[in-house]
This record gives sequence, C-alpha cells and structure tokens, in this order.
Amino acid sequence: ARLPVVIEQLTMANESRKNKAIVVLAEREPAELNEEVRAVVKDTRGSRLVFRWGDPTRPGDLEITALGQAREVIVLADEDGRGDAGVVKAVLAAGAELGGFDQVPIVAEMSDPVAAEVLVRACDGSVYPIVALQAVARTSLFALREPGLNQVVEELVDYRGADIYVRERADVIGLSFGQILERFSNARPIGRIRVTGTIELSPPLATVFDAGDRLIVIADDEAPLELTSSDPSELARSGPPLHLESGVSEEQLLVIGWNTLGMQILSQWRELATANSTAVVVYDEDLFAPSELEDLGPRITTIPTKRGRWLLEDLEGTSDLTTIILLGYRRGLTVEQADSRTLLTLMLLQQGLQEWPGNPPRVLVELLDSANVNLAAMTGADDYLVSDAIGSRLIVQLAEQPERRSILFTLYDPDGPSVHLVPAAQLGLVGETRAGEIFAAAAAVGVIAIGWRESIKRGGKATLIPKADVLITLREGDQVVVIG
Repeated sequence: ARLPVVIEQLTMANESRKNKAIVVLAEREPAELNEEVRAVVKDTRGSRLVFRWGDPTRPGDLEITALGQAREVIVLADEDGRGDAGVVKAVLAAGAELGGFDQVPIVAEMSDPVAAEVLVRACDGSVYPIVALQAVARTSLFALREPGLNQVVEELVDYRGADIYVRERADVIGLSFGQILERFSNARPIGRIRVTGTIELSPPLATVFDAGDRLIVIADDEAPLELTSSDPSELARSGPPLHLESGVSEEQLLVIGWNTLGMQILSQWRELATANSTAVVVYDEDLFAPSELEDLGPRITTIPTKRGRWLLEDLEGTSDLTTIILLGYRRGLTVEQADSRTLLTLMLLQQGLQEWPGNPPRVLVELLDSANVNLAAMTGADDYLVSDAIGSRLIVQLAEQPERRSILFTLYDPDGPSVHLVPAAQLGLVGETRAGEIFAAAAAVGVIAIGWRESIKRGGKATLIPKADVLITLREGDQVVVIG
C-alpha cells in the first residue's frame, strides 16, 4: 500500500535532477505493479519507472537493478508474511551487493522498534530503519495537542511544499543566529547540527555558529539558498518570552475502531498525558479478540461490540469527553471498505454530537486513502490522519537526507523546541502585513515563525516559508506557525 505514495514522493524529490530512474524489485508481476503505481502517480515529473521481478533478499536478483548506481535504497515491508525478517534479509543482501552499508543511504521500514535498533547496531549506524506506525502515532499526538497542528507537521514531510534540509554554509560561521534568521530570502533557518551531532532547534538569537556547524533550514526545494538583497540586521528578543503549551494536557479519549496504530498512539499518549487522563476503546469483537487488547495499560478501558458499529449514546458518562479518535479497521477489509466504514461511523457520531451538552469533543479521523479526506471534512472531522501516506512520506524524507530522522524526532519531543500555532492577535499581527514583519515579531518573543495558518472558517490552509516581502492579511482566528 505504501509503494505508490513512496514513488510519488520520489518523483517530486527527483524533479530537478538529470537521468533519474526509480527501479522497483519485487516478487510481483511487473505489469501489475506498474498499473497499481500509475493509478496513483499520474505525473512522474520526468522520472523513468522500471519494474523488475525478483526476490530482494537474494543478492543475485539485486544484480538486475544496477544497485551500485543508486542514489538511495528503500526497503519496504513485504506483504508475504515475512515481516521484519524479510526486511532484514533484504538490507543484508543490499549491503552485500553494494560492498558495504556505508555506500548509499539504506532506509528500511520495520514494525518492531527493538529489531530496528539491533539492525542499526549490526550495520554500524549506516542503515536507517523507520518504524512507520511510531512516526504516524507521534504525528497524531500533535493533533491531540492542538487542532490543525498535525497537518502543519504533515506539510513538512510532504515533498509538495516546504521540507527540512541540512546545509553546510561557510558564510554563516561566526554569525549569530539572529543574523542568520535574516540572511536568506527563500528559506527559514530553524537551528543547527553541531560537529558532535547534537541538534539544536530554535537556539537563542545570540548563539554564534562555530566551524563545523551545519545549518538546518526549511525551504521549498533543493535549489540554492538565496541571500537577501541587503546586509541582514540582527534580530534580537525585545519582549518577554512567548508562553507555549507543550505536551498533552488532561484528556478523556474515546477510541472507536482498532488496528496496530491504536496501540502505538495510546502507548505514546500514556507517557505524556496527565494522571487524571483516561481512554476508552470500543472495538468490533468480530474482528478483534478481547485478548488482543489486554495490554493497553492503566487508565484505558475496552468495550467490545458485536454490531459492527457503535453509537455514542451507548456509552454512559461521555459528557466529559475531550477527543474522539476514529481508527480504520484493516483486518479482513480492503482500503475502500475500511474507509467507508470509518466515514459511516463518523456520520453517526455527528448525529449524536448535535445534542451534546456543552463543548463537543474534537473528532480525529484516521483514513487509509487520501482521496477520502474531503469526504471526512464534509462529514464533520476536525482533524484527520492519512496514516499510510504519512509513513510513506517519512520513508522518502529519510532516504533523501538521513539526518532528518533526528531532526523530526527532536520536533516531536514535547520537552524541547517543537511546532506550535500562535494566534496572530497574540503577536499583534491582525491586519495587512508583510511576512518579514511576522518573522520579526516572532523573533522578538523568542520563537521562529515559519508561516501562518488560516482559521478553520477560512479553510484552515497553512502557508509555510513565504518570502519576507510577501504582503498578506491576517484576520481574527488566523494563526502564526512557530518553532520554539
């Protein structure tokens, strides 16, 4: 299911390159794979797609892919039941064919975090495993923390717009971060990677870049960074630091539906939520046995149902709910069947929420097919996650630049600098203004502005890293996207 999205992202990453080809090796009929991929990837952006029949775990079969000429290698989890064992064998075969694991980045999709760490150690840190469900669960926590925030984070891992890049820039050595913030017209600096590998996001504006420090920026593509037309002034904090909420506050969750992503979400939520937070999981007993949900931990209750659907009024004591999460069933259902069932449940929920006493809970919906996002929005979802797409985009992000893994994990950490949405009115920015004034207003209170987001009433669209001279109008309810 991930392959078409992975290829779509790779075509975007390849757009500015020459002689680009994407080669797929799988034990599938090439013509069938080609049809499946091209049903999603309508525009290859000049990339040549090549499909080969073969076993990725056999070095002999890898020979037909010209692996030695590859820019990067991506190993996706197979669908034949071999799981992580098959991924590990494919990684080892690729390393043998390349003559070592340090020749090109090898990104491997895995399901077991422990096995992923063992693979890293065995390959001397030259292989980059990603547990996609963990990453998707982390993205869902942004949705729990603040409405719309997860979609901003998704934008950062989608090659359609702004991306995170690490650049070696001799011209920033000896400059303060406040000067560097004003240095580029087509990118937003957000931090640095030290010689030791330590990542510092949103450092103090007086921080001076040392020799060997690499710049972390958010930019639209891999084009050269453009310098501003005049010598940049040094931004400095001129007001009290902006208070930013971090972590997940007290939550009363209701999870409807179940899959392996649910376990990851609740596991990470439990580590961050307050002691008074609780969760209830309602699942279809025809698809999951009670024994499969026994290890969810304290403060989490499970309720089985046999009806194949669940109505809000069936559960007593729901008036204090803060968030409802709808998860798509995957077991025994096609993608379309799973999303159809999720959307029908969403419609039933909205009927119950019409009579809700007080503030209704937010509704977060997981979808498997991004084509169904508009239907979810029309049916009343406040936020959504297209889980397979998020995982696929992250895989390509790491393949293109492995350092992004540590940067993204740093952004996900609620105890450090992260992505936040700040009301434009709080920064005194309601009305017509230039993007540069937004950047300066944010720096004055100790955060980095990377764009803005329209209010839900205006559509909720996020715009990241505009040029400083762009003229915009911010209205009540609009928000500034910041890192701090």
